[in-house]
Amino acid sequence: MASVAFTLIEAILGAFLVKLGLTAQSQSPLRPAYLALHLTNTLLLLAALTLTAHLLGRSKGYLRSAIRLVAPFGAVATVVVVMIVGVTGSLAALGDTLFPATSLGSALAQDFSATSGWLVRWRWTHPTVAFCASIFLIWLLVRAAQRSSAWDNRRLSALVLLLLATVYTLGILDVLLLAPLWLQVAHLLAADTLWAALVVLTARLTVQPVEMV
Repeated sequence: MASVAFTLIEAILGAFLVKLGLTAQSQSPLRPAYLALHLTNTLLLLAALTLTAHLLGRSKGYLRSAIRLVAPFGAVATVVVVMIVGVTGSLAALGDTLFPATSLGSALAQDFSATSGWLVRWRWTHPTVAFCASIFLIWLLVRAAQRSSAWDNRRLSALVLLLLATVYTLGILDVLLLAPLWLQVAHLLAADTLWAALVVLTARLTVQPVEMV
């Protein structure tokens, strides 16, 4: 039901983006807000689809009355912070698209110039929030490592760590190479893959079966 709902919302938001002309080189003040809202819904849709596939693929299922939530606030905080990383990343990419730089030096000058648009001057928020998010991710990975009996969780944790390193590497290259389109797409693909793996790992660590006495 969540997947269907988020799909319908995705279609509506996408239609509004096109109908309002918030595409291509549009510099409308509405575009960043709609883009952030659209990407947030996209991540929620991807999370819903990922969890649906994961739960249907498990060999054993549990009723709601037979599960308990372990450290749910920390898990929710991790997911929310990573979502914020995605939203700030989309705004940074929009700034790169609308106001391309000719060199790394000019890009840095744009970031600190009072005459630059706010999208350009706020590009620093993406790497800053990404660094903060890594703290939450480390907390989640430590939790997974402490569950020594769950080999699948440790293997998934290793995948999350590998994807995290890939995303950071592509992000650095994105800055150094002045955000070419193909690299932005690769960066987004790696980030979406990391998001899907993170959602599954969080669900495994948070939703636990009730131990029968």
